[in-house]
Amino acid sequence: MYFFEHQGYAQPGFDTLTDYFDTSNPGGNPEYYIASEESLTISGGQVQLISCLANGGSCSSDAVCCSNICGTDDDSDNYFSQSAGHTGTCQATTHPYTDCYDSNANVHPGQNSYFTSHRGDGSFDYNCDGAEERYYTLVSTLTGSWQCVTEKPTGLCGLWNADDLANCGDGDQVFLKVCEGYHYSNCAGGASVSTYGQPCPSGYFGYGWKVTNSNSIYTQKCR
Repeated sequence: MYFFEHQGYAQPGFDTLTDYFDTSNPGGNPEYYIASEESLTISGGQVQLISCLANGGSCSSDAVCCSNICGTDDDSDNYFSQSAGHTGTCQATTHPYTDCYDSNANVHPGQNSYFTSHRGDGSFDYNCDGAEERYYTLVSTLTGSWQCVTEKPTGLCGLWNADDLANCGDGDQVFLKVCEGYHYSNCAGGASVSTYGQPCPSGYFGYGWKVTNSNSIYTQKCR
């Protein structure tokens, strides 16, 4: 709570500066610059005018802010808007001015996740590297018979072929060639299916194996 001396008289306590410096009683004194939305502080028992903007104030450069930090972070992801640059509002904490789309908190440099829908403006560039990186790119290197075999096929699960490389967000073209391992040599007894980019599942060597085209449709995700 603040206590002030004004024109030789003690003033009662107020919770904030604006409670005391009421705009309806300007009094003609410098202290009442608060009525013009100026910033005030208390120093040495005196109320003084601050020539810089407090945090949250609208700014067009770092120099006008008391914190010397001006930026825009509309999606609160701790990255300032790249396009807005050093404009926006005065901030308490500095962040990199590298956010290429400040309306989605998932968009920022260093984003490691992939997404099946665009970020909000039609682009899939979630990590702000200027490109759209696809997740499903590996063409299967699995070898061996498509039928049930006892020898474990070698290679990695992946796309059927290079033509299966779908566009970002496209769920009509991504089909995978996968490896299935079975408890019995006749490919019965419950399959363990390997995932994209992985070899045939472990722990089934000597039992039934087959390489097959997955019937599932995968949506191409990007970043």
